[in-house]
Amino acid sequence: MSHRPIGFIDSGMGGITTLSTALDILPHEDYIYLADFSSMPYGNKSKEYILARTIDNCYTLLNRGCKAIVVACNTATNVGISFLRDYNTFLSECIYVGLEPAVKPAIKSGAKKILVLVTEATAAQAKFDALIKDYSERLTIESSKTLAVEIEKAVGDRDKLDGIVRGIMKGKEDADAVVLGCTHYIYLKESFIRLYGNRYALFDGNEGAIKQLKRLLEAKDLLNPSEDNGVVSFIRK
Repeated sequence: MSHRPIGFIDSGMGGITTLSTALDILPHEDYIYLADFSSMPYGNKSKEYILARTIDNCYTLLNRGCKAIVVACNTATNVGISFLRDYNTFLSECIYVGLEPAVKPAIKSGAKKILVLVTEATAAQAKFDALIKDYSERLTIESSKTLAVEIEKAVGDRDKLDGIVRGIMKGKEDADAVVLGCTHYIYLKESFIRLYGNRYALFDGNEGAIKQLKRLLEAKDLLNPSEDNGVVSFIRK
C-alpha cells in the first residue's frame, strides 16, 4: 500500500480528460497534474524535443514522490514510453502508463470505415505504423499540427467546438467510427453526440489506460489504502 501520488503529464489540458477517468476508477488516490503549456502542442515538435520534455517532466514528478506516472498524451507516449520504462536509472523505478489511439477497440467493434484523428507527430512514429499496419483498408488517418491548439482554445465554448467537429467531418460522413487519438480531441465528444447523435461510434484510450494503471498498482501492492477521496494538485510549466 502507498499514499504516494500518481503523476499525469501532458502539453496542456488534454490530459485532464484522462485524469477525470482516473478520478472515477481510482478515487482514493492523490494526483499531481503537470501541464507543460510552454511546449504546447507536442504534435508539431520533433521526436527529440518531445522526448527531452517528457523526461524532464517525469523527473519533476518523480522528485514530488510519484509512484506512477501517466503519460496522458498519445504523442509523448509514442515517442517516449519505451525509453521511460527501459532506462536503467531513477526513471525506471516508477510505473509508467501511456496512451495510444484506440484503433484496436474500434476494429474489434466491427466498424468498417474508421476515421483516426491523430497529431502529426503521432502519425510519424513507427509505433503508430505498427498499430495500424494490418487494418489500412478500414482506416482513414487524418493528422494535424494545429487541431489540439484549436481545441484547447475552444474548451468551454460549445459553438466553437461544434464548428471544429463539423469541419473535421466534412467530406467524411460515410465513416461509422471515429478514433479520438489525442487526449485534447476527447473534448469533442459532446459535440459529436450533440451534432450527430449515435451516428458515429467514438473511441479513445482513457479508460483502457486507467484500468491498466489500476492493474499495475494492484500487482505491486501500491494502491492508496485511504477510504477518503484523494486530492489533485497542479504544476504549470
